[in-house]
Amino acid sequence: TGQCTPAVVRAIENEVTAHNGSAPEADLTQISATAATLLQQIEDTGFADLLLPEDAGGAGLALRDTFAVWDLLGQHAMPLPLAETMLARAWLVAVGMAVPQGAIALAPHLLVEGGGLCATGVRGARVAQWVLGQQGGDLLLLPVAGAQASPSIFVLDADLHWKAETLASATRVAAPASLLVAQAGLV
Repeated sequence: TGQCTPAVVRAIENEVTAHNGSAPEADLTQISATAATLLQQIEDTGFADLLLPEDAGGAGLALRDTFAVWDLLGQHAMPLPLAETMLARAWLVAVGMAVPQGAIALAPHLLVEGGGLCATGVRGARVAQWVLGQQGGDLLLLPVAGAQASPSIFVLDADLHWKAETLASATRVAAPASLLVAQAGLV
């Protein structure tokens, strides 16, 4: 309530809009200052790691125990992909991967395009540092900073395109579940 006020939400939206201007493709190498501050506050509270086991630095909550938190995210129009980050971090820990710092957006359908990858309508991509995307039965962890971004549905969303080099160096693991089904549960 005290950190994610309507003024903070609008400031993040305005900073993203001002940074992107009217350019058809945007540079996503860094998120807005207000989004970075809000993300750090969330990191400091441990909310992003609620689903991680206690021995991995989390709270060890079951998925069903996070719905009250997710409800609060909606009530406060959380302008970061926090629910997605919580889920992505839990999956990464479950498959033995290191959890990166920063917000993680979800892309349930990664498509091969011109040797690279693309994902359309990635919710929260303009305020995330990572995208956890699904390609077939695999999950790929991709840096947002390595993507070209085009405007999408909402000001904080983006269509992303990664070059072939990013695809070759992406971390790839077997998907524990369908991102599409998981993301549908977050809406």
